[in-house]
Amino acid sequence: MMRRESSRHGCRRRIRGHSFFPEHGWTNESRPLSADHQDQNYGKQFGMACFEECVSVASTAEAAFEFLLRPANAVLISPPDVTMKIIDAPERFELGSRFEFHLGGFGPVQHVIYEITHLSSPNQFTETQRKGPLSEWVHEHIFMPDDSGGVLITDRITFEPPDGMLGFLLTEERILDSLKTGFGHRHQKIKELLEQPNG
Repeated sequence: MMRRESSRHGCRRRIRGHSFFPEHGWTNESRPLSADHQDQNYGKQFGMACFEECVSVASTAEAAFEFLLRPANAVLISPPDVTMKIIDAPERFELGSRFEFHLGGFGPVQHVIYEITHLSSPNQFTETQRKGPLSEWVHEHIFMPDDSGGVLITDRITFEPPDGMLGFLLTEERILDSLKTGFGHRHQKIKELLEQPNG
């Protein structure tokens, strides 16, 4: 049975789910990140919306970390109604790597670029949106041993909805709905793939 846990620890607002991309064709360029902006507590310090959810997997932190460091696996765990086409990415993420892709399923296809802004093997890495539909998007992947001898994978996302007219359409509540649906699928797929005998 999959265990999913959510927490409000320090977050202004809890949101749950998979990466959200809008139903409209507008795209916002992320603002350049300062040193403080790159800190893992940035969203909490500056009042951005925050989402956190965990899943316990019968695997090791090392295996889960390596699995999620490979951009091709992001395609494998995406919901079936989401189309992700990798445009440019390394086989395996390193600090400073960029992940460029097109994403469909929410209206016009979106052009998105993430950068790996923090990496500490095998415990954590962080993806920061450099180009995409939201004003800000920071996704922390955290891996810790759990009490059952497996690994607890935590997804912690801080984000800011778009400015201007798009912000009236893409509210936090609307983003919450997309997140809640998508992460349920994502975590189930991670369990299926990593808990296979050869996973």
